[in-house]
Amino acid sequence: MRDFVELTCCACGIHFQLEDELLELRKQDGKLFYCPNGHNQRFVNSPADELKGLREKVKEVTAELEEKAREVRELKCRLLAQDKDKSPRSFLDRILNPKSD
Repeated sequence: MRDFVELTCCACGIHFQLEDELLELRKQDGKLFYCPNGHNQRFVNSPADELKGLREKVKEVTAELEEKAREVRELKCRLLAQDKDKSPRSFLDRILNPKSD
């Protein structure tokens, strides 16, 4: 026995039913389906879905920034170590005035 879910058309207000499997498929793929009067319907991301996507994006960007910050710290440490082996001028002086060595 198939299970059906009752829906209401957002255009004409008619009540109709879809199989629950088809309904879930349309929620996932976002493709169109139609009310009995021929009005197209589709599911779009809810604000909660959009917020979830934004949170995931923030996590990704944060991880990328943390990786870049780690790389910068490593480079800074290497440059400071090289700085100790060279002239007494500061590292910043050499960056700002590279030709005065």
